[in-house]
Amino acid sequence: MYDSVHPLRVERLKRRWSQYHVAFRTGVPQNMISYAERGYPALTLRQKKKIAAFFEIPVEKLFPGEEG
Repeated sequence: MYDSVHPLRVERLKRRWSQYHVAFRTGVPQNMISYAERGYPALTLRQKKKIAAFFEIPVEKLFPGEEG
């Protein structure tokens, strides 16, 4: 779980966006984004799709190997 940095965190930091910014723009609670970046299965498929759409990245790239 702690071997590598989650792609969501990598992409967010590339854009210099805070978790709060992503939360505000997507409607996904900030604490859920934090959990997801730490590898916890916190997000629903719908939330993942919202975040991926906001980043303009396929869900599979932002959340690789994760089921719904």
